[in-house]
Amino acid sequence: MGLPTCLCDYLSGLRDSLKSLFVIHKLDQISDVERRKMEDKQRELLHPKMTTVLQQRRRASATKEKRNIEMVVKPKAVTGLIYSLTLNMVLIFILCITMPNHTSTFLRLLHGSVCMCALIVSRICNSIWFSDIANASLKYTGVQTPSLSLSRVTGDFCSSVLLDSVFFLQSLFVNSIPVPFISTAFAFIHITLLNSLFSFEYLWMSLGIGLRARINLIERNWPYFLGYGTMLTLLTSLTDNMMFNAFLFGALFPFCIISSFLTEAGNYKQRTHPYVHIFGPSISTANYLTSSLYDLLKAVGCKNGQTNVVKRTMSHDHHSRSPMRLNANVRVQRSRTRSSIE
Repeated sequence: MGLPTCLCDYLSGLRDSLKSLFVIHKLDQISDVERRKMEDKQRELLHPKMTTVLQQRRRASATKEKRNIEMVVKPKAVTGLIYSLTLNMVLIFILCITMPNHTSTFLRLLHGSVCMCALIVSRICNSIWFSDIANASLKYTGVQTPSLSLSRVTGDFCSSVLLDSVFFLQSLFVNSIPVPFISTAFAFIHITLLNSLFSFEYLWMSLGIGLRARINLIERNWPYFLGYGTMLTLLTSLTDNMMFNAFLFGALFPFCIISSFLTEAGNYKQRTHPYVHIFGPSISTANYLTSSLYDLLKAVGCKNGQTNVVKRTMSHDHHSRSPMRLNANVRVQRSRTRSSIE
């Protein structure tokens, strides 16, 4: 695949990231599939063909179902946006107060650690609040999602948060390399792909696509996703004011989520580009942290088990050496001696 193909896919991703601007006013409308289902149910209610008692009971249950359908409230996609803006405003206000513009190494490290904590907290909260927008997009597009177990969803989400945090640290490390233009360009690529991953995770997790498969999609079709996240990354890095950038991200990120649901899978699966393992160091680091945590918990559990065994053994020995136990043993020996003499 040559440079023209990569450029074409880049422009395709840039175009798809703007699709939500044309459907945001229709997001709360019911999809055609659901509208047909509701019309069929209403038609059956208006023109019943009931003769038996069982069919009358079915008609009564259908009437209740119709009432439940009428009581369904349309999803409000603006609610998640307002919550996200509030959270970003509070977090960035705290950062601006506690982190003034200083150049010492300690304050830079402290600033980075606070940014990491803010990223993790906002990642968890935004996944809950932006789920309203994702559900509204699902209803609008009529995408059928499989039923997933709670344990699988929770484990996949925790792994995703860990990998995103490590990849964010990787982008900060790349940006700190003392090469003026190259470090900035590579850091921009990191943040752009991370924003694309954020945008498509709601759709891919709803479809049951695992974390490793999502990373493979990003790394195999990196020109498309590089173009998809370019607009969001550019608009959120125009100024050095972190609060202003956070407000822009909270306002623009829902549009990227909606665009991901409107994008056809063939747009980013039709070609295979040179595989770029840009998430490789982060995946290795996340796997190492996960295995280390598992070994630590396993060692703590084994240590607690050994401690309980030692305590039981000591209590058993103490019970066997108690005075009452010794007296009982002496009596048994005396009775055995008498019986042998007799």
